[in-house]
Amino acid sequence: MKKNYLIYFILSLIIIIISWLLINDIHKITYSFIGDEYAFFEKAKEISEKGLSNVSVLSQSGVYDYHPMLDSVYQGFIMKLFGNNLFGWKMSNIIVIDFSIILVFCIAKLIFKDDFIGLSAAVFFGFSHYLISFGHIGYNNLQSLPPFLLAVLFYYLYQEKKKLVYVFISGLFSGLCFYTFYSSRLIILIIIPFLIKNIKGFSYYLLGFFVLFLPFIFTNKDNVIMQMINQSIHHPEFLGFNITGLRSFFLSFYSEKYIKPSHFFISPIISFILATSFILGLIYMVIDCVKKKNIGLFLIIWFLLTTVFIVSTFYVQIVPITRLHIVLPSIALISSYGITRLIKNQYIIFLLLIIYIFTELSVFYVDTFKIHPLSENTLILTLAKQNKQKKICVYADYLFNSNTATADMINLYDASNIISLTPHNNIQNIKCNIIAFDMNTFNEKVLTEQQDYISLIINKKIRRLYDPAKINSIIYYQ
Repeated sequence: MKKNYLIYFILSLIIIIISWLLINDIHKITYSFIGDEYAFFEKAKEISEKGLSNVSVLSQSGVYDYHPMLDSVYQGFIMKLFGNNLFGWKMSNIIVIDFSIILVFCIAKLIFKDDFIGLSAAVFFGFSHYLISFGHIGYNNLQSLPPFLLAVLFYYLYQEKKKLVYVFISGLFSGLCFYTFYSSRLIILIIIPFLIKNIKGFSYYLLGFFVLFLPFIFTNKDNVIMQMINQSIHHPEFLGFNITGLRSFFLSFYSEKYIKPSHFFISPIISFILATSFILGLIYMVIDCVKKKNIGLFLIIWFLLTTVFIVSTFYVQIVPITRLHIVLPSIALISSYGITRLIKNQYIIFLLLIIYIFTELSVFYVDTFKIHPLSENTLILTLAKQNKQKKICVYADYLFNSNTATADMINLYDASNIISLTPHNNIQNIKCNIIAFDMNTFNEKVLTEQQDYISLIINKKIRRLYDPAKINSIIYYQ
């Protein structure tokens, strides 16, 4: 078997493994609750069932009135193919991840003229626990990756082939970036400086860009800019440029204490092997630039511009991990150059990549849930699954309230034995086998009315308010 065919076989194996891991986790209750993700399911389901009659694919006012509509149209299309259910919904992101891995490989191969460097970049990107964590969530943020990466890919094809059609297509995909989550719109700030001195290439790029951008701007007008501003520097909670977040981002390369766990993600944002390879790659690329070999200048600008812009304009003084997916491919590409430049023996690199894979999977599947506790909702869903013949009464202000997200969660995870109550409900006529409270709604009167309950989910603080001896079984949630 020739070397390049072996590389392609391994690349295919990488995609299969990542797809299997993510698909295998789709119905696991562990990953059932982020809180605000079910609005994405509702919009995609509506499009899948009712079509595009009441939807404008050009609109920026999609989910939460600021996620572009095309992202939901894509999710709705995938749900049409795979089912208007949990599987179809989550598959939309898995497909995006698989396609993005291929694009990262192709970009690396174009830049460095080496299949093995491309494979290294694909491994660094695809097995990142940061990417895997968001592969478990129903957000449509990841869908900004393919148009962004395609714009980069065709830019490099133009640089290599000098055919204007490639830079025109790069412009098309740059325009398409405006139809996805905001982070990818930075693509024009990355590519244009490298084309500004090439009048013909620059003109064709702008022509391609405006073909897709103009319909979008005519439809949304000043809302295109205003929504981006409202989600950053004009947000009511904006306290000034996020210098704290920038510092935390760079310090989090080798430390886990600078980013708060959220969205099934824990710090460090990149693990030791990737962080070290990335720093080496940066050093080598800067040296190359000094020697007038600008092989990595585009990647350096990609990394610095997207990181600084996204983090510094975030309205909260933290690292905005839900918005940094565009940065990860540049880290993977720079890292692949660093590790292959330092180590010439491919067998040693391959061994390090295997160690990296197991490290990243261990971070996500083992370490994450030691640090990132399960939500109350996830715990209740687990009880409902383990006690299918028993009624789980949820008596809380925010746990499983009677709203669309709750209905989606109960239906998607087949938890019809959950009864959602509020402090205003009269539950005297409802027989509950298990009762769940939160701190705000703990009520001994309710317990008195429910004589045949089996157990109670409570916060540790409530333990001081109620005698544990009176409860048959207590499950503590902290």
